[in-house]
Amino acid sequence: MGDNDLHNEGSFTDLGHLPKAKRATEGEPPDEHPRWGAILIDWCHAQAAKRNEEWEATHPEPDHFFHSNAGKCAREIAYSALRLPKSNPADPPGSYIMWLGSMIHEAWQSALQEQFPDATVEVSVKADDMGGRIDAVVKLETGQTRPYVVSIEAKSQGGYGFKLASAKFNGPPEGPKLGHKLQAFLNAKRIDADEAVIVYFAKDPNNWVGEDLDPYLRVIATWTYTREQYMPLADKEDRRIQGILALLDEEQMLPARRAPELGDQAHLILDPLKGEWANVVNGQMEYPEKYKPFWGCGYCDYRDVCAQTGAGREPVSVLVDLGVLSGEAGDVAKVGKDSQPVVETDDEGKRHVKVVDDTGEHEVLEGDPQDVQRVVVEIDRELNREDQQP
Repeated sequence: MGDNDLHNEGSFTDLGHLPKAKRATEGEPPDEHPRWGAILIDWCHAQAAKRNEEWEATHPEPDHFFHSNAGKCAREIAYSALRLPKSNPADPPGSYIMWLGSMIHEAWQSALQEQFPDATVEVSVKADDMGGRIDAVVKLETGQTRPYVVSIEAKSQGGYGFKLASAKFNGPPEGPKLGHKLQAFLNAKRIDADEAVIVYFAKDPNNWVGEDLDPYLRVIATWTYTREQYMPLADKEDRRIQGILALLDEEQMLPARRAPELGDQAHLILDPLKGEWANVVNGQMEYPEKYKPFWGCGYCDYRDVCAQTGAGREPVSVLVDLGVLSGEAGDVAKVGKDSQPVVETDDEGKRHVKVVDDTGEHEVLEGDPQDVQRVVVEIDRELNREDQQP
């Protein structure tokens, strides 16, 4: 048998035509393109896209809130409720990270059910226009009429985030992220659980655990909340979400860019591209003493389109005008090229543009994009109220 026969049978393959990896004279950097590993990354991305398509096909309701969005910026929640196309969807590396978390998540559920055969996983819960899925529900028999119900939310975390949450790494342990807590609390509330439990699995071991502590804390952390502890925060988040959805449905308005993590005080996220935000104090913007950009904007699926809108309340029609939402989808009148804008000057000498939409019935008042003071006054009036509506 000759060399050609070996080649044809697949025993020998000449790969000389493939590009060679470039090597540096100092150090040993990786190949410019990780072509073999990228096969898995691209597969994860394709699977994520497939799951998203299947989800969209089975969830046609235009207005809905999912517990996994708990704690997020009010504007992001509104975009999701409107089913706005994502301007910043997950890229292939992001899909890979989420896939890793899913693998941990599914393995934990399997192990849980081996130890607690009666445990249920992926439990769907719903209340009116709000719903979610509980990672696991365990019912413990106590000899009483009603079992002791534990609602469990599992999350995987990178090494830095895990250490911040669970160890004396950068000060006292910070505990779970607010969004994770609110998601777990809303889920627990839906089934009136006796306990809401949050489980963090570390993707990297935490070496800050002392020898006198349980070694499991290097890779796992849990927080347990009683009904008395979780219910007030769940009720508060329920009210916030209901306010956001009512604003969309009844007034066709997008809420101001506000996030619970930035505090209850009236504030605005000014620049989603930078996560820049400030408090609204007596009609003026003030940065907090220990200011840090809002990290949530960096993970927002709608960051780029949000940056094209104002920070305060906006009519849903601005999304129609941007071409990212149809009039039917938003259930709003379209403001387009045939609309007639009129430039007006108010009593304070500020310029505004008044536009009559294409029905000829609704006036949409848009401030000059550079008119920061208009936004400040609006937020001071609308948000600095006792009811703290979005």
